[in-house]
Amino acid sequence: MPLHDVPAGQRGPGGGLGEFAEAQVRFTKAMPAQYASSAEARRGFCAACGTQISFTATYIPGLIDITLGSLDRPEAIKPTLHYWDATRLPLLKFADGLPCHAEFPPAPG
Repeated sequence: MPLHDVPAGQRGPGGGLGEFAEAQVRFTKAMPAQYASSAEARRGFCAACGTQISFTATYIPGLIDITLGSLDRPEAIKPTLHYWDATRLPLLKFADGLPCHAEFPPAPG
């Protein structure tokens, strides 16, 4: 599962985002409320407390970013790479040895 650090993610929770195929994701309680942050993008959030939960966009069809801290067991997630490293805050350094991509990673296949 890729992790990424985009400017929009810098405004969200510090636990990071994980990107999943939409078919892999099932919300077990209420569906997140939606906010259209641009013509292309939607942000899902908890309607009760405002916590950011998800991000979808037309330029990443079939994919959904989920805030890792909102998962029941975030420690079970095993990242495979980082992307949008070009916008990473300089004070943050990854020491996990995973590949870092300046923007989107190469398409699978």
